[in-house]
Amino acid sequence: MTGKGREGADMMERRKVDMLCVQETKWKGSKARNIEGGFKLFYHGVDGKRNGVGVILKEEYSKSVVEVKRVSDRVMNVKLEVEETVALSKRQEVELELAELKMLRFSLEVTTMDRIRNEFIKETEHVGGFGDKMQIDQALNQENTWDGTLDYLSQMFYIIHKHLYNAAAS
Repeated sequence: MTGKGREGADMMERRKVDMLCVQETKWKGSKARNIEGGFKLFYHGVDGKRNGVGVILKEEYSKSVVEVKRVSDRVMNVKLEVEETVALSKRQEVELELAELKMLRFSLEVTTMDRIRNEFIKETEHVGGFGDKMQIDQALNQENTWDGTLDYLSQMFYIIHKHLYNAAAS
């Protein structure tokens, strides 16, 4: 593959990045392709002229792919099973919270034009901060344990949301 896919792989090599999420791929179909240099691209696109989403993985991680869910031409989930610990910095924690809030706004069909504050959405939907979720998860520790897999974060979000929702309902 040449062009943008190869360009992404070159950038990953230069910056020593193992995983890269890309958007506006403009490729039609739902496939996985090998890219020169030991990278694999998983992508999904409906229209060959716009949108499209993909994930480029280093070869060692592409062998660890357990599941690929292609939700739409804008959302894709690649689940990996690896034996590594993910350490998060404060910056990454903030980025995760922002990404979660964007997904929450998207799922609720709330835009910035609606002028609804993030704090109100978090409170209404019973969504806590990332640090709160870590503490609650460690305290509960009945449904989920840290097993070193990268999908821990999505499992943790699900468990915390479920427990917070159940607590608010009762």
